[in-house]
Amino acid sequence: MRLGIVVLTTGRPDLAIHCLESLAAEVSPPHDRVVVVLNGGPPGDVDRVREAITRADWSAWASLMPRRQNDGYSRANNDAVRALIGASHPPDYVLLLNDDTSLRSGALAELRVALAANAEIAIAGCGLEEPDGRLQTCAFRFPSLASELEGTLRVGFVSRLLARWTLALPPSRAPRRVDWVPGAAMAVRRDVWLRIGLLDEHFFLYFDDIDFCLRARRAGLQCWVLPQSRVIHWRGQTTGVRPENAARQRRPPYWYRSRRYLFEKHHGWWYATAVDAVVVAASVLRRALAPLRQRAHDDPPHFLTDTLRYGVLAGSAIQAWDTDR
Repeated sequence: MRLGIVVLTTGRPDLAIHCLESLAAEVSPPHDRVVVVLNGGPPGDVDRVREAITRADWSAWASLMPRRQNDGYSRANNDAVRALIGASHPPDYVLLLNDDTSLRSGALAELRVALAANAEIAIAGCGLEEPDGRLQTCAFRFPSLASELEGTLRVGFVSRLLARWTLALPPSRAPRRVDWVPGAAMAVRRDVWLRIGLLDEHFFLYFDDIDFCLRARRAGLQCWVLPQSRVIHWRGQTTGVRPENAARQRRPPYWYRSRRYLFEKHHGWWYATAVDAVVVAASVLRRALAPLRQRAHDDPPHFLTDTLRYGVLAGSAIQAWDTDR
């Protein structure tokens, strides 16, 4: 089985090189090909990664795709995917990797075995882990109005009531079919790219993986998580938003715009507006209940105003994208 692998980095050549080091013992040249996409960043980044490839003698399987500016996650990945699936000997699957990932020993071998054993797997997510081996959440349900209410309010009895819509599925060591998997380590069969198209470039960052898996589901395709293909995910190294300080950092505007666009694209303007309203109401209620629960609310800074500013008050996300184009 041929694998094409895309390692995307934005201004972090050190992370990209570390990811390549973990790939070196896993790839099978000449069948496998790795493309490192440098999505903007200082000119010296390209030289640094190129020198690492030359010094370690990785040029038989690794190549560079420099881009002058950061046009977002989807557009940068798409450039590499087009090159891979359009090659004279295209891969059977293309594996997208964030630069803040590192493969455990045997990760690609386990991935190949699982994909070869089940032809129904169109999209596969690797098992994401902390460096100490603790499992990360890497299997999810599609977001909905109910999941946004539960995820924002986070009150015990409400969470229990809405358990069947909770976004994150409990971590597990068993392979299973799920709604969507994170794009940090996501393998996609070649014919899926050709059938449903590439990543939606309207997403600058965040929610693009959900959109892609939802489009696949609507095309009758299956998405699985394969925990036996183990990948360390150094969360937050790429974006700077780490789990331990997420509640103290203001989310970027494109996070809110991408969420609004996802709901409007797949469910319509009224549904997206209802989601914004529910999120705002749930956040206000959570803040009101915080003293009674003897705990501070942990919404990111400016969460309420940003939800309104980049959500319903910004108008139609789809019309905004059309205007920009």
